[in-house]
Amino acid sequence: MTHALWWVIVAIVLGLIEMATVDLVFLMLAIGGLAAALTSLVVPGLWPEVGVFVVCSLVFLCALRPWLKMRMLWSQTNVKTNVHALIGRQVDVIETVNASSGRVKLDGEVWSARTIDEKPLLVGEHAYVCEIDGATAVVTSVENRSKTFEEQKG
Repeated sequence: MTHALWWVIVAIVLGLIEMATVDLVFLMLAIGGLAAALTSLVVPGLWPEVGVFVVCSLVFLCALRPWLKMRMLWSQTNVKTNVHALIGRQVDVIETVNASSGRVKLDGEVWSARTIDEKPLLVGEHAYVCEIDGATAVVTSVENRSKTFEEQKG
């Protein structure tokens, strides 16, 4: 009974380490520890327990962990952050925007901007962000929006 208690303690410690790392390695070892605890209740002796711990841990590390990691990656949503979240957003032109300069209001902030269109965008017009180049929003007119985004995809 004392070996089973030690294996359970080992499994709990490994589970706590897993909560800090979230890499599933220590979880597989904790499962091996629980298997060793069950073995100690059925088969007397330290060597069978250690053998079950090693075999179970290796099997779970090699078979279950890769599958779980893959499932975790599939379940994550593709959330765009930072400048990537600004692509495709609508802006208001507050200072005429041409191929080299201008100003737009993007998410309540004033950004320097330039257009990829041949004709300038006038004050009061709406435009869309095609890309962020440093601290400059590269924008396109509403009319050219779909054409510009199709070119970027292709």
